[in-house]
Amino acid sequence: MSNISAAKTALVAELQHAKQGMKFYAARIETFEKLLAQLEGVEGAGSPPTTGAKSSKRRYVRAGSAVAATDEAVAR
Repeated sequence: MSNISAAKTALVAELQHAKQGMKFYAARIETFEKLLAQLEGVEGAGSPPTTGAKSSKRRYVRAGSAVAATDEAVAR
């Protein structure tokens, strides 16, 4: 009979774990829905969409190159 009680205990623990997982994902879904609603409100406010701050792309420079100095590196 100990096998049955051990199986029952394992099933109860697994059920509790699954319920906690459901609560976790339900909370995440609610958070994501709120965030999407906020983003839609911001997007619909009439301001043009921005791409973010001015991006300064770094030039690709091969490591160890003798001419690897960029403007940023020279400024330092």
